[in-house]
Amino acid sequence: MFLVPIFTRLSISLETSVHIKRCISVAGRTQFAKKNLPFVYEPPEKKLQIFNSGDTKELTPLDPTRPILKYAELVDELNVSPGVRRLVSLGFSRPKETLRIHKHELMKPIQKHILDTGSYESQIAALTADIKWWQKYLTNGNLQNSRVRVSLNAAIDRRFKILKKLRMKDYKRFEWVIETLGIKYRQAPMFFHWATRKGTLRVMTREYCNKMRRNKIEAYKAKLKGMQDDFLKEKEETLDWIKKEKEELGIKDEDIEKDNRANKMKITFAFFFMPFFCCFFTDAFPFRNISLPWHLRVEDLVSRLTLEEIVLQLSQGGRSPGGGPAPPIERLGISPWVWNTECLHGVVRNGRATSFPHAIGLAATFNRKLAYEMAETIAAEVRAKNSDYTARGLHGNDMGINCFSPVVNVMRHPLWGRNQETFGEDPYLIGEISKRFAKGLQGNHPRYLRTSATCKHFAAHNGPEDKPVSRYVFDAHVSERDMQLTYLPQFQTCVVEGEVLSVMCSYNRLNGVPACVNNRLLKGILRNEWNFNGFIIADQDALENIVDTHKWKNTYEEAAAAALLAGVNLGLTSGNPKSVFTYLPRALQAHMVEVSDIVNAVKPLFYTRMRLGEFDPPKLNPYTKYPLSVIQSDQHREVSSRVAAQSFVLLKNKNNVLPLEKSIYDDIAILGPLADNYDDLFGSVSPQPNPKYVQTPLKGLISLAHNVHYKNGCRDGSLCTDYDHEGVKNMLKSAKNQFIVVCLGTGGAPIILVLFNGGPINSELFESVDAIFECFFPGQETGVALRNILLNQGPHSNPAGRLPFTWMKSLDQVGKMTNYAMENFTYRYWNQRPVNFPFGYGLSYTNFKYSNLHVKNQHIHANDDVTFSVNIRNVGDKNGEEVVQAYISWHSSPEPMPRIQLVGFDRVFIATGKSYTWRQTIKPRQLAVYLDNKGFRMVPGEIDLYVGGQQPNQTVSASSNVLTVTISVLKSGVRWKKFKKVPRTPC
Repeated sequence: MFLVPIFTRLSISLETSVHIKRCISVAGRTQFAKKNLPFVYEPPEKKLQIFNSGDTKELTPLDPTRPILKYAELVDELNVSPGVRRLVSLGFSRPKETLRIHKHELMKPIQKHILDTGSYESQIAALTADIKWWQKYLTNGNLQNSRVRVSLNAAIDRRFKILKKLRMKDYKRFEWVIETLGIKYRQAPMFFHWATRKGTLRVMTREYCNKMRRNKIEAYKAKLKGMQDDFLKEKEETLDWIKKEKEELGIKDEDIEKDNRANKMKITFAFFFMPFFCCFFTDAFPFRNISLPWHLRVEDLVSRLTLEEIVLQLSQGGRSPGGGPAPPIERLGISPWVWNTECLHGVVRNGRATSFPHAIGLAATFNRKLAYEMAETIAAEVRAKNSDYTARGLHGNDMGINCFSPVVNVMRHPLWGRNQETFGEDPYLIGEISKRFAKGLQGNHPRYLRTSATCKHFAAHNGPEDKPVSRYVFDAHVSERDMQLTYLPQFQTCVVEGEVLSVMCSYNRLNGVPACVNNRLLKGILRNEWNFNGFIIADQDALENIVDTHKWKNTYEEAAAAALLAGVNLGLTSGNPKSVFTYLPRALQAHMVEVSDIVNAVKPLFYTRMRLGEFDPPKLNPYTKYPLSVIQSDQHREVSSRVAAQSFVLLKNKNNVLPLEKSIYDDIAILGPLADNYDDLFGSVSPQPNPKYVQTPLKGLISLAHNVHYKNGCRDGSLCTDYDHEGVKNMLKSAKNQFIVVCLGTGGAPIILVLFNGGPINSELFESVDAIFECFFPGQETGVALRNILLNQGPHSNPAGRLPFTWMKSLDQVGKMTNYAMENFTYRYWNQRPVNFPFGYGLSYTNFKYSNLHVKNQHIHANDDVTFSVNIRNVGDKNGEEVVQAYISWHSSPEPMPRIQLVGFDRVFIATGKSYTWRQTIKPRQLAVYLDNKGFRMVPGEIDLYVGGQQPNQTVSASSNVLTVTISVLKSGVRWKKFKKVPRTPC
């Protein structure tokens, strides 16, 4: 728009033909045409994206008489005839054989060993061959082949991602690979701005204004300097008069001259530098006044921000290149802010941190207090690292104090890749553990938060990840009944009772609408029904996917407006130079949103930062005082070891082979790829393994015998896709070994199978072993915890972990992952076909007996609590912990309900021969039936209450019994629309 008159006047003055580039608008070209000036439109040269792959070397032409890769060695060894040689030559074979040789030659100098096809380096080499081959194919007159072009684009993108991962993992090897293969790696810029006339004018105007301010300050400074002599002379005379008066009054002061000189200096300093303090001292702002209420401070701060500054705060939530951290606002003394920090079982990335068992293992402890303690310990390390980063001026990913944890999704299908990040398959268990975990992260200070917790991924997000369909395009079709009974309850508990300040919406669509623009989900349920006043985070690239993959909106402006109006406050992006929320000004110009919508969206962000203590004096916040020495301290490692020991689930103990009778043996065998593996004991989203602190099973158990026979069992190193069967057999048959700890194997000596996984796996070996421990991903203290459990030495060494999921016999027993109907998923809707191990199952080294189940009132009315007690006695010969579980089932319900439902649990220690009385109250909401279009109501009928150490009527026997009592509901109840609202400070 601004370039048209400039170029028009230029063309008129020169009276020559003008070549117009694409940067001139249509209006500009029309204006030239009206002036009848000759011009030629020359579009810029356009190079297709598929040829911008960064490859500098071409494939070396191959001799067409060369034999194909499959028969190359045979042709040379057998000295075959020319006719046969021609039949197996490249010229007589498909082009695919030529590509195979190109791949082989590129991969050969890169591979770590001859079977290496899966390492980052080998994958990059193979993809490089594919890219060069397809580029050559397209340049030879086949440019219209869309199938090849799509494949080429996909290969370029995949290679870029793998290069990025290799660059982060091993930079030296990354440089060697790209130099060897001839690849130019161009990393996306951190910030990307178009150079526009309007933007340039804005910068020039700002510089001019700054220059004017500086000139005024310098002039005022010169004026004050000119007045300085008269001012000081007057003050000196005043001081002399005071001295004279003191002498006349007989006041003696030996230091009066010294005081006069000091006062002169103070006056000079104050007089000369006061203008600068007035300009730059920011503590006088009301938003830094700790005596004001939170909402007034937030209002004051936001009122001082420009629209551009607000948009940047909304759009830069983390990751890169255009996603974060939130930029500083220097004129207000506000520093950069990091939102994205993963804290699920330790502080991820960025150096040293204590590693704790993964979330699925924490759920197996069935221990609320331990969940709080583990989160509290993680948060202390988050704070300590953040204080160090801030002091050094570092503001990168995972360096902040806002935790993107916990994961509150239901573990619904055994093949979902993120099962290990969940707290199991039961909504009540997930809600109770996540609530305590969130409170542990946030602390119990009346004013400040230790860290801020995030309940994610809201709401129906349980796979698939990539197969059979990508999570970025998946549409979860969920009935209202399943939403209310399975997908929402644990989020309600985490948000309302956990009092979290942030929630993350998920990638997928829910009944046709992407979760991050789903008004019913975010506004109707989260904000209106649950009274949530915190901020909503869109998962990484979730806003971009509204346009790119879901195709739900056509432009980023529309996606930004829809997300903002649905209630999203913060966007995360990874690969885009600009976050979707940076398009909000355009949406504002198009009248899709109002200024007030944008302003109100930023308020919860600054409210959270205030609660974390950013704008208060650090000395007032006790959470800023954590030193770096707490990281990997003895106390933190002890907590990690304790959580690991309490998470182990004893699934089988044939003939009571455990605990081990002796603390030292002559010979034992330790087999399996995870016996001495540092990385795979941690699971996903974990701290960086540090060999100095990691206790592998081999390290922990090596002291149990004079001779320890260890075998990895793999032929191909850490990949372990090919097993050394003969070597394993020989070790299993050895008469020396007094017991064997394996991850894979069978044999004659007592075999203890130790499993490290995030969910149910193949159970072929279960029948052939003597004992089975499910350990999940225990983290750095695996070896210590495993040794104590096997020997039953020390506290928490008698296993009491319980499965937080159902371990079915085969995948044939569960439905498709894309089917979100709950029928035949999880123990609550299981069709009662036999399973390997049910939810809540776990053995102990001792036995417990339940008795005297007493219900205060077996005949209740609507909205009445049910209070009961039960006596538990340790009838075995060892001290131990018991996980007591309470379930209910409805005799007859007017609407379908779960066949059985967990309503209470606790983990208690009981010494041998001692008893413990457990008391519990069941709330009316837990007894209510969900009625379509009416909500939750108590309906007349009978409800069975089961209390014991396991599920009722399970086919696999455990170390305890189950008691049953029937409760009668006499009158229908009222409808519950929401939990009791928690008072929050409005923003």
